[in-house]
Amino acid sequence: MATSTPVGQMARRWWVVALVALLAAGGAFLAVRNTKAAYTASVDITVPSDQSATSGANGQYVENFSVGLTSAAVLAEVSRRTHTPTADLSSGLSASELGNSSFIQVSYVSPDATKSKTVAIAATRATAALLERPAIQASTTLLTSAQQAQSGAQKRVDAAQKALDSFTAGFGQVDPNVLYQAAQSSLTQLNVSKQQAIAQGRFTSNFDDAIALASKQLAKLTPQIAKYNRLSRALTQAELAGQTAQARVVSGSEQLAATQAKPLIGAATVTTETARSAILKAVLIAAGIGLVLGLALVLLLGVVLANRGRTRAAHAAADKRAADKATADKASGTLGESAGTENPTKPATSAYPGQPQEVG
Repeated sequence: MATSTPVGQMARRWWVVALVALLAAGGAFLAVRNTKAAYTASVDITVPSDQSATSGANGQYVENFSVGLTSAAVLAEVSRRTHTPTADLSSGLSASELGNSSFIQVSYVSPDATKSKTVAIAATRATAALLERPAIQASTTLLTSAQQAQSGAQKRVDAAQKALDSFTAGFGQVDPNVLYQAAQSSLTQLNVSKQQAIAQGRFTSNFDDAIALASKQLAKLTPQIAKYNRLSRALTQAELAGQTAQARVVSGSEQLAATQAKPLIGAATVTTETARSAILKAVLIAAGIGLVLGLALVLLLGVVLANRGRTRAAHAAADKRAADKATADKASGTLGESAGTENPTKPATSAYPGQPQEVG
């Protein structure tokens, strides 16, 4: 009775499982029998330093690299350089992060070892160039803006210096503040000398003339000093703006140099998978899948047959009960007829007391 269960049915139909597995293995062999040896070239590349500062930035760069590796621009460039169809490049190229490090491994699979190495290196370089291009453009724009600001600041410095030099030329290139302080000191000394002459009873007319001349000179220098100070402040502000612009140029140059730094690309290594190994792997995988499908088919068939058997058994039982009932009914009718024949004159008992029962 064990064979009536799905497992028992499967044991009796083991040949179905074997047949499906053999068919799957045979189909796989026919599909891959012309497979050639495959050569996988791998190239390691570092994540740029400015992109590996945090794990999030590092992971984002790896993701961008994987997408960029099979982008139309990279495939077209690599195809042009290596004379490889873009369809082969798209199916054969792949990239993955080495653990949680700042290294990316680029791989390419083809039937030619030399071609695999050439394509892997070319694709790695093209993808790195594609990803660094926006950063280089942004850094170049920033540096250009800083250089323009520095040029404008230098022009303002030159204009302010020229105006100041032109103004001081009228004073023999001497600071007017120095002349003013000298004139003021002279005026103070003249006033002291005049007071001493008055105290000594001497004439002071010569002091009066000198004091008047010194006062006139101070009055003349006062607006000139205001103008000189204004020109000096303009020159100082222009020089500060120039220094700020120079700092921006230095920072922009350093940033551009960092973005232009080429990532480190290692030498390509090649691993080989022989045609026999590839065919055997495909056949074994197909056989395993066929085995699973065969088991599922036999189990499903067993369940269906078991359900059908139970349904038939239920129908047979129902038919038997119906037949038994019909036989019993027929036997009961026969007995009734026999009883009527043996007592033809005896009236039947009425179902209701006091009422006679008609006899047919």
